[in-house]
This record gives sequence, C-alpha cells and structure tokens, in this order.
Amino acid sequence: MSFDAAEAGTPVSAWQEAGYRASLPPLDTGPLRRLIVVAAHPDDETLMAGGLIAHAAGRGLPVTVVVATSGEASHPHSPTWTGPALAAEREREVAAALDRLAPDARLVLLRMPDGALAEQETELVSALLSEVAAEDTVVSTWRGDQHPDHSAVARAAAAVASRRRAVHLEAPIWLWHWGEPGIARLPEAVRFDLDEPALAAKRDAIALHATQVEPLSPAAGDEVLLRPEALAHFLLDSEVVFPTSAALPVDFDGMYATADDPWGFDDRWYEQRKRALLLAALPRPRFARVLEIGCSSGTTTSALADRADALVATDVASRAVEQARARLRDRPGVRVEQRRLPDEWPDAWGAEPFDLIVLSEVGFYLAGTDLDEVVDLSRAALAPGGVFVACHWRPHVLGLDRGGDAVHRVIRERFGGRRLVEHVEDDFVLEVFQTEPSASVAAATGLR
Repeated sequence: MSFDAAEAGTPVSAWQEAGYRASLPPLDTGPLRRLIVVAAHPDDETLMAGGLIAHAAGRGLPVTVVVATSGEASHPHSPTWTGPALAAEREREVAAALDRLAPDARLVLLRMPDGALAEQETELVSALLSEVAAEDTVVSTWRGDQHPDHSAVARAAAAVASRRRAVHLEAPIWLWHWGEPGIARLPEAVRFDLDEPALAAKRDAIALHATQVEPLSPAAGDEVLLRPEALAHFLLDSEVVFPTSAALPVDFDGMYATADDPWGFDDRWYEQRKRALLLAALPRPRFARVLEIGCSSGTTTSALADRADALVATDVASRAVEQARARLRDRPGVRVEQRRLPDEWPDAWGAEPFDLIVLSEVGFYLAGTDLDEVVDLSRAALAPGGVFVACHWRPHVLGLDRGGDAVHRVIRERFGGRRLVEHVEDDFVLEVFQTEPSASVAAATGLR
C-alpha cells in the first residue's frame, strides 16, 4: 500500500459505487461546544475536517487548529524551494485557509520537524494538553492512515483526550487513496454531512493550499502532490470520522434541573409519532408484566400501563423518577424505580419473568459492555414467548458510545429469537423481537 498521491489510487467513483459513505450513520453534532482540530501538516486540517470547522464557526463556536509541522518536507527534491521557504509559505496557506473556514479561529503552529513526529510524541502531547479541556471535541488525523506523522498525531490526541475527558474523532486522509471499498477491519465510522456554505468554504480553503494542489514550478521535483483524482475525495458533501474515545458521562440530573422534559417527549410531534409507532408494533393487545428501561418522566410509561397488568419502569435520573411517579401515582400495578443498569439489575426480575421489555432511546447511553449485559439480562428475564422492543435515534450523537444503528447491531447479535418488526427511517430504528415460542400476529390470533 502507498500513501503517495503521485501514484494511481482508488478513484472516488469506486467508493461512491460501493455506497460506503451513504451507508454510514450521520454524526449528530448537537453537543459540540468547542472544536480542536489537530493536523500533522498544513492542509490536513482542511482535507479531513474543513467542513466541520466551517460548521462550528457558523454556529459561533470557538475553534482552535493545531498544526504540528510546517510541512517543509513535502517537496524534498525541489530545485526551487528550500525547506524553510516552503515551511513559511505553507504557514501562510494554512492561515489563509483557516480564515476562509472560520475567520475567528485560533491557529497554533508547533513547528515540529516534518516526518519525525513519532520521535516528538511526548512534546506533542505536552503541547496539546495546554490546548484541550474537558468535553472539548478533538479531531485528529487517523492512526491507520499509513503515514507515520498522521499516526503520531492520532496517538497523541487520543492520549490527551483521555486525560482531559474530551471527545476524540480520527479522520482518514490517505485511506481513500490506498484503500478499497470493503476493506477489512475499518473502524466504526460516522458521516458528517456538509451544507452548501460549509462545502463551498472547504473547496475554497483547499484551493488556498497552492503548494499542494498546484505544481511549484515546471521543474522535476516540483510536481503537484494532490492531483485532481486525489482531491476529488475531499470535494464531496460529507466527511468521515472514526469515534475512538470513551463515551463522556451524561449528567441526566443536570438536564432535568433545567427542563422538566429535556427531550420534548410530551410536546414534539416527532416523539408523539414515534411513540405511536412503537405502541402499534406491539404484537399483543395486553401483557401481564412489563419492564420499561429508561422511562424518563413517564410519557411512554403511561401508554404502556394501559396495556399491562403490572409494570416496572426505571430511570437513572432522580428528577425523572419523581416526575414519572407523580404522573403514574393513581395507576394500579405500576412501580417506578431509580436504578443504574446493568449494575443494579435485581435478581427478582429473573424470578418473576416479564412478558414485555422496552428499551427506547437508552442503548447509546450504555457504554462499553454495559449494553451487551443489559441485552443478555433482558433476554434471561423474559418469559417464554416474551417480547423485547428496541427503538433508537439513528445518528451518532457526539460524545456517546455509539449511534442507534450500532446499538441495534448489538441487540440483533446478542438477543437471538425471532424478529417480528423492523421499521427503519432516516431518524430512528424500531425493532421487535420475540423469544420462542413465537408467531406472527395473524398466526397467534388464528387468522392463518
């Protein structure tokens, strides 16, 4: 494999025909508060994250771009440019590109040796520690890009993000050139879609890196580095990132302290419609025992209680539990408990199995192996023929462990049983599973 753009690489059409980007879940940048982009060389910041930089700037968010080297080694055989002169020119280019993407952004030039960042990783980590704070979003080059400087930047950014409890995303650059669609063992990826202003700003900013997208001169050694076929991968209306950091903790109690209904479960038509679809997907009109994991203030719980002889609802947030209890205080057979699952999963739930378990908009908050454990425990807590319902927002929310598509992949792999319902929209995925014995609604009601 090669990361030399002077050599023939995989054309952008091959990736597009394979539908790679189109198949990725979108990135939900709602939680973005401050963006730190760490580039190995001038132009990396624009190629890998120019659209995201423009997006953050358009929202009025603070942006810092840290460039580790000045790119003085990009044309080692140039007869017309010295290394120092090229470094100075590339610094001017990155400043101009950043001014186009985010005029108020802060540019930090570390001026480390181009091509030797692996030997400077300790110093790079130290420099980044002074730039990154808790809950920042850090975007770096990708450690698998087959370029040692890109790998060193990724490792340093990952170490700093871990220490600072920041979100870390890695963005490929050379993957598109040497890689092929269907390549094995690519990390879980998400897609950030660029609107027209962000895409226009990115395209303009790429053109401002003239030493990389145009020949330095007609002489041998001054050839263009990023030929049109290589640049085509970065002129698309999306960017691809690999979320690599651990999920950030979510302050649910803090959210309920500022709003009684942080997600708008009661008032938003989106939530009302989704809830109606979930309830309509249930294969039976009534259930003996129901468990709802993550009940929030009890909006869906109230509807489930209409179809349950007994219902247990749980949530991790004390304020949510208080609201749900108040909403359901006159409903017989309903119990609302504050529990952090899977750690506080009661043994009694296995002794008294449930006929229905609902896991809605919760799975992406179960980081690491917690989701695996909750799915396994749910499967074990269901009675024969029991029903498991999962419904989740599909985009990958910045700072969480995974998006809805990834949550449902885990559920399908671990739960087994029969899938009765699969409903997929751009926004959410809804699936209904049943343990053995299972049957379709028509078969269960004697219609076939």
